[in-house]
Amino acid sequence: MVDLICADENGVPFHAVSDCLFDCAWGSGENDFELTLYDGTVLPDRGLVYVDGTEVGGIVDHMKDELSDGVSVVTYSGRSWHGMLAGKVLQPDSGQDYLKVSGPVNQVLSNLLARISLSDVFKVRADSTKTIPTFQFDRYCTAYDGIRRMLAANDLKLMFQEVDGTVWMYAQPIVAHDDTVDSDLVDFSITKDYRRTNHMIGLGKGDLRNRLVVHYYADGSGKVSKTRTFGGRDEIAAVYDYSSAEKDELDKQTKKQLQDLQGAGAVDVTVYDGLSLDVGDRVAGCDHVTGLTVTAVVLKKIVKLSGGLLSVSYEVGDAASSKTEYSNYTSSSSSSSSGSTGGGVSLTAGRGLSISGGTITAEVASEDLDAVRQVAESADRTASGFAAQIGKANQTAEDAKNVADAAKTV
Repeated sequence: MVDLICADENGVPFHAVSDCLFDCAWGSGENDFELTLYDGTVLPDRGLVYVDGTEVGGIVDHMKDELSDGVSVVTYSGRSWHGMLAGKVLQPDSGQDYLKVSGPVNQVLSNLLARISLSDVFKVRADSTKTIPTFQFDRYCTAYDGIRRMLAANDLKLMFQEVDGTVWMYAQPIVAHDDTVDSDLVDFSITKDYRRTNHMIGLGKGDLRNRLVVHYYADGSGKVSKTRTFGGRDEIAAVYDYSSAEKDELDKQTKKQLQDLQGAGAVDVTVYDGLSLDVGDRVAGCDHVTGLTVTAVVLKKIVKLSGGLLSVSYEVGDAASSKTEYSNYTSSSSSSSSGSTGGGVSLTAGRGLSISGGTITAEVASEDLDAVRQVAESADRTASGFAAQIGKANQTAEDAKNVADAAKTV
């Protein structure tokens, strides 16, 4: 039997419950939980719930009480530990284009927690001796995405564990479950891509022959460079339109776009008891008949507690989407120091319109006003004609009414 611990906002436990329905997830797409209590326990605002000694837990944000036929069912929901990071934004320091960090990973994590005012919630445990080389965060990314990208760039994964009222945050090496995944532990399906997009043409600032153009190519292993590998029937090209980009930004984003499309295929995995995974770990599927092996990344972990029984499931992304979500890129496609609108967003200025950074300006010429004035005058003449006709009709109606009244009198 597994108990869910209910604690106040300081982590001091006051109740343990097993008669509940608890669903907690973290990773890609959702970082929250929902808890239904049946024993009448009331959780305080900003209270904490967790399974002691595990990564499962979070903070209460919402409460819903449903009374039906005299029976009250109270449902609480909130952010998981991961979700608390997802609700924070890493901003560049004043006067800086990007936030950059470096140093021992434990110290970097402590500094980031202080930056987002969560040092009173999480404590950093010194589980890793790794040093983070200079890492540049995307502009205004969530703390969760930024920290995970930083760690993934150094072959690390983000972990939490609640122990005796303290929630520890730490980094551990990513585990590649290549040899442990077989037909005894998982069911899986494999899709292998023999060819993906391998030529990306980036279009930047300028018009027609003066348009800024760059080319990036991927080789058979997915490595991206400016050297062409495939041609003829093996080439698959695509265009990336970033009409406000200067040369450096266009190079960076075009390369990133092509890197995001690389991968060997996909593996869908159903994991049974005996294999424990964490978000960020790599898992492989192998078919001994065809000899196909494809590695993918664990994107989400879902933990459910019902009647004291704990179950764990995973969502495993294909190789391409795994690369896309947590890659080693240090550039930002959402903004740049020049104030562009972001990678892939194309704004075209028409007659009387100009675009500067994120501002669109409209200018109205005198001939435009003349045209509008002519339309207005024509409409006014038409309306005046209708008004005269309506006046005549009203007079005719009044005359008819008088005749009718006279006839009725006679």
